[in-house]
Amino acid sequence: MQKYLQEWFDLDNKAKYNKRFKRYLNYRDILTILFDRFPDLKTAYELKEKYIFFNRNTSLEEAEKGLAGLILEFGDSGIEEYHEFYNLLINWNKEIINSFTIINSRRINNSFIESRNNQIERLIYNAYGYTNSKRAKNRIMYCLNKKDSYTM
Repeated sequence: MQKYLQEWFDLDNKAKYNKRFKRYLNYRDILTILFDRFPDLKTAYELKEKYIFFNRNTSLEEAEKGLAGLILEFGDSGIEEYHEFYNLLINWNKEIINSFTIINSRRINNSFIESRNNQIERLIYNAYGYTNSKRAKNRIMYCLNKKDSYTM
């Protein structure tokens, strides 16, 4: 359950004195206290962990069934903050499943295109003073493909 937290924190660290609780606690003790006091927080954390596990370890063949199960769990959780995420999972169901397709040992995503779009937007913003559109286009092409050569 606490696998993701263990990547960031050593939950079994040396206990330190906590003034509020007037006793020595390590991170695991604090997490246990929080989860006992706020059951919705525990549910939200467990759902988040399930989605992370699903996203990292599911194959294309298992994706549709696994995502359907997750959609049901997020919908039945009763956590208002997850309502928007629940709708996202429903609306982008097909795209999420397709993202598990592996080509050249990598999953398909649009991060490269999004990065290029961001670079172009920044260049256009910075090129506000260009009066020659051909020059602005050449500048964008040069910045995106520095290894290529261009002439004006």
